[in-house]
Amino acid sequence: LYGLCLIVPLALGVASYRTQLGAMVGWGDSSWRGVPDDVEPQPQAPPATEPRDWMAEAAQWQRVAAREQLPLLLRAAEQAYERNDTAARGRFLKDIEALAMQQPAGDLDRVRALSTLADEEADAQGSQRIRRQLVAELGGADSADALTLLADLKTRLSYGDDLDGAERLRLLREALAHREQVRQHWRDLAIARRLLAQALDREQQASGAEALLRQNIETVPMVPEGDRTREGLALRTHRVQAQIDLAWFQVAHGRPAEASQTASASPSRCTAPV
Repeated sequence: LYGLCLIVPLALGVASYRTQLGAMVGWGDSSWRGVPDDVEPQPQAPPATEPRDWMAEAAQWQRVAAREQLPLLLRAAEQAYERNDTAARGRFLKDIEALAMQQPAGDLDRVRALSTLADEEADAQGSQRIRRQLVAELGGADSADALTLLADLKTRLSYGDDLDGAERLRLLREALAHREQVRQHWRDLAIARRLLAQALDREQQASGAEALLRQNIETVPMVPEGDRTREGLALRTHRVQAQIDLAWFQVAHGRPAEASQTASASPSRCTAPV
């Protein structure tokens, strides 16, 4: 039923716009030209600088100050991943694990390191055990860095297949609260609200889910009329996406008229041409 709710409106939309599509994109007309882009140009980027070679520096990580060793190895492991150098990444992760186990419980570098290792763990249950241990270690920590780590760990814990609905909701609520406490960027908060809304909906708590989806619309910064900056267009797009999320929710809950009204308001937020 839910699949039909998603597919039928799309099918109707495709049918109604099929005849217009050729005119819009000029199919079959070799003389067609696109609408000129009137978006304000990006400021000229500064000259590119050579990226720092963390992997080369980490080859001698024992020579740097003790507090800098784990951060250096973590950056090197990430760079090895970006370069698809699995052998080097494996070596860095091995050093990371050895160093992390020497740090006291609750040390933020230790938490970051073991969280990275949990992401690498092939055994899903083993990964979740590590994350639960790290959450317990952070305990009542209230610094911005600690709360951000807690939010990330609890979000990852919420993906566990062995969780019941109540536990998943608790983790996602706490993760959102941590992000709000440190005043994370509105985009990060929107992602956290959307995850919680999906979990609430699965637990038959539709009113709470809808409230979060509406909040995601309201918290996108408003853009002045006529703003043609790239950031302005990006903000309008985010607002439209938040409205579409709400519209699909309304469709899934048997409220097609409201969904149509919500969706029809979305394009008006984007100053033409986009």
